[in-house]
Amino acid sequence: MRKDNKGYSLLELIVVISIMAVIVSIVAVQFVKYIERSRRAKDITNADRIASVIQAAFASDPDAYDAYLNYGNSTVKQTFTATVDGVTETYDAYLVMVNEKNKNYCFGGGMDEFKDKGGKPGLYTKLNNELGLTATGDNSFINPKAKVKKSGKSQINRDYGEVCCWRILKRVDNGQMEIWAADSVAWGGWPVYRVWPVPDDVYTKN
Repeated sequence: MRKDNKGYSLLELIVVISIMAVIVSIVAVQFVKYIERSRRAKDITNADRIASVIQAAFASDPDAYDAYLNYGNSTVKQTFTATVDGVTETYDAYLVMVNEKNKNYCFGGGMDEFKDKGGKPGLYTKLNNELGLTATGDNSFINPKAKVKKSGKSQINRDYGEVCCWRILKRVDNGQMEIWAADSVAWGGWPVYRVWPVPDDVYTKN
C-alpha cells in the first residue's frame, strides 16, 4: 500500500518554529538567571574569604586589631542601608579599607597602623598576600561579579553604578566589620550592597 509523502505544510513549519522559539527564549532567560545566581554566590564566597583572612590577620597582629577597634574618623563616617528579608536597616559606618582600581584592586587605605612597618608586613600586605593579589597582576578575580545596580544616589549625591570592587566598613554602633560590594562612580568606589556577614536581599533573593 503506497503512502503519501507530502512533507510538512508551511503552516506546520511556522507552528513548529514558533514553539521552538518560545522554548529557546524560556531556556535563555533561565540560563541568564542561573548565571547571575552563580555570580552572586561567588561574591558571597569571596566576601567570606576576605573576612576570614582579615580575622586571621587580626588574631596574629593584636596591634592591628586594636587600631581597628579604635578607628573613628568623622570625615569618612557615612550612613548606609542594608535590606534583609525585606527589612531595611540604616546605620553609620566608617570606611576602613578599599581595593582600588588605580591600585590594580589591591587592598589598602589611609590607616598608617595597617601599613608595613620596620620591614614587617602590615595588615594590607598580609591581606593581599593571602588573597593572591599583586600590584602588577590581574586581580579582577577577587572583585564582585554580580551584575547589579542600585537606583538613586549615594550619600555623597552621586548616582550608583554597577558593583565592581570591595569596601571594608566598621559599624559605628557596635564596631562590627562588614564587607560591601562597591561601585566605581564615587571616590574610589562607593559601598552599594552589604555582602558579609549577612548579605543584602539583592544577593539572596531571586
